Amino acid sequence: MQLDFGVKTKVNSFKITSRAWTTDTNYTTSSPKTFVMQGSDDGINYFDISRTFNETDWKANETRLFTLKSQYSFRYYRLKVFTVNGGSYVIVAKLEFCNLGFLNEIPNSSLNNFTKYGTNIHDGLPINVVMNNKNYILQNKISANEESLWTTQLDRKPLSISFN
Repeated sequence: MQLDFGVKTKVNSFKITSRAWTTDTNYTTSSPKTFVMQGSDDGINYFDISRTFNETDWKANETRLFTLKSQYSFRYYRLKVFTVNGGSYVIVAKLEFCNLGFLNEIPNSSLNNFTKYGTNIHDGLPINVVMNNKNYILQNKISANEESLWTTQLDRKPLSISFN
């Protein structure tokens, strides 16, 4: 399973989610057991950035976090599975790449910034996790809704308006 981010992307961990199953179909034997995560700048020459052995006892829809030894920056990432838990094929419901422990300071709420970086750092921020690093997103101009016009309709009038 390979992902092309299009640009170099910093990653320090990844998550694998197993597939959900019904009572008559159990996919636990198809979850990855022995695998490597690899990174590449050209999509041809890959380097191992993580090796995992004997990953067993997967539950339905279970997400497991795998932390890398350091932060890596590659354009391509590839999950290479060598063995599964007894099955004859691999099933992965979701593969997520993370850069945990970093906050992004986004200069404005343009549609482009939302698409590229996500929501504001205060929205849904876990308060029980120490953030050791802070990233500043720099841009050379302020994009005041250049992608589209954002509007909101208010359903009531203000109680008072005052001018000082």
